[in-house]
Amino acid sequence: MVSCRMCMQSVFLNLIILIWSLILDGYFINENRGIKNGLVYGELEGWILPAYSFFTSVGIILACIQLMLLIFCCGCLKAEECLRVRSYTIDLLWAIIKEIPQIMIIFHVNLCRDGWFKMSSLSKAIFSIFVTIWKLYNLYTFLRDDVKSEDIPNWCRAKRLYICFPIFLIPVWLVNLALSIMIAFLFIHRHHGSGNIKIPGSIHQLHIQDKYLYTKYIVRSGIYLRWPDNEHPDSYMKLAEIDYIMANVKTTVHLAFKLPYVCFERSLLDRTPNQCFKLNNQTNTLSVVTMNELNQYDMRNKEQNASFTFRYKPQSNKYNLGQITYEGSVSTGSLYFDKLLYFRLNHGNAQDNDDDFLYKMSSNIYQFYRKHQQLIPIEIAWRYGFGKCVPRILGPELMD
Repeated sequence: MVSCRMCMQSVFLNLIILIWSLILDGYFINENRGIKNGLVYGELEGWILPAYSFFTSVGIILACIQLMLLIFCCGCLKAEECLRVRSYTIDLLWAIIKEIPQIMIIFHVNLCRDGWFKMSSLSKAIFSIFVTIWKLYNLYTFLRDDVKSEDIPNWCRAKRLYICFPIFLIPVWLVNLALSIMIAFLFIHRHHGSGNIKIPGSIHQLHIQDKYLYTKYIVRSGIYLRWPDNEHPDSYMKLAEIDYIMANVKTTVHLAFKLPYVCFERSLLDRTPNQCFKLNNQTNTLSVVTMNELNQYDMRNKEQNASFTFRYKPQSNKYNLGQITYEGSVSTGSLYFDKLLYFRLNHGNAQDNDDDFLYKMSSNIYQFYRKHQQLIPIEIAWRYGFGKCVPRILGPELMD
């Protein structure tokens, strides 16, 4: 017969688990609510938090039913009807309908977010590990000792329900334990370390909070504009390196087109373009020209200007690694300007200077950056996390 003391201990422990589970569920929902598209990772999929909240509600209902069964069926009230199998049935539903779906959601979220790991995920994983171990120990005790108890009615013995439910529970809790351990491992495996980085051409050093994320995503990554002429497909000009914008918070890039001439200027102030090139359509190369040569060119060819101002929002709970936004203005003309995109330079094509609007071939000869040659698309270069998830943020956000 189950004693009143043992019964109330079980009720108390289950109540503690229920309260902590609700606290951690609320912590997870609150910490992940309001996440926006940042520099690297995008906002959470729309189904994640509603689904997580739904499983939390189901868990509350099941936990309340379990508590009522324990109180009503325990030996202190009706010892002859006390049946632990009923509690294990609720445990089975709790594990399948609440714990495992929530752990799978957390695992899915963090599989694509290496390095930007929320403490709520780790707390939930550790809590789930301890609860699972405790549940498995209770199952072991039941199968070893309590299965012989006289508290189990004959009708239950005849159908062997007292054996089936605990045996079904063991693999379910083991799956939950494995997922929880994997989530904790993702966090423990995360690289740490902050530091200051000197950026070529920048008047400020860049302070980074995580060198691992900086190396994996930011290094050699920049913002590129496709050449506004259909005669040169997959040809791009670099407007700025991402870390250059991060270090200076605000950066303005000016472009002036008077084909076959183009001029660039990247600065922290509003100045006119000061680096000019002439395009040779036969060789698809560009050469440096002086301002005098540009001024002597036929003025009947109308000049078309473009200006882009980039702003960096520092890292926060809503914006992982911060966020880059930009405003653009383009004068009227025949050229068409496409949206700005992130690309990453191949390691062998990196140029350690701030005059890198075009790819330098020799002292005076340049060419466009070309996709799949010097440039690696972000969809390939920025595969997120252990899951190698495809990026959804392909360029800086245009402000209205």
